[in-house]
Amino acid sequence: MENSKFELTADLIEIMETQTYNKGFKKREFVVETSGKYPQKILFQTVQDKVDMLDSFSIGDTISISFDIKGREWKDRYFN
Repeated sequence: MENSKFELTADLIEIMETQTYNKGFKKREFVVETSGKYPQKILFQTVQDKVDMLDSFSIGDTISISFDIKGREWKDRYFN
């Protein structure tokens, strides 16, 4: 299966605190807002060694994000 790479440029509007789980798994979420006629607020998540990348950004910065989308089916429901 081939991963789909996407890129998005948007304004950073929120950065959450890093969350640490069992066995040292870490994640950190952030929200960006797109521009245009119908702006969208989109939640992204970084994990493990990528969580510290967000420390170099401030709320209001315009950032470029490169991301993969992965989907799956579970009990006749679909998730991204």
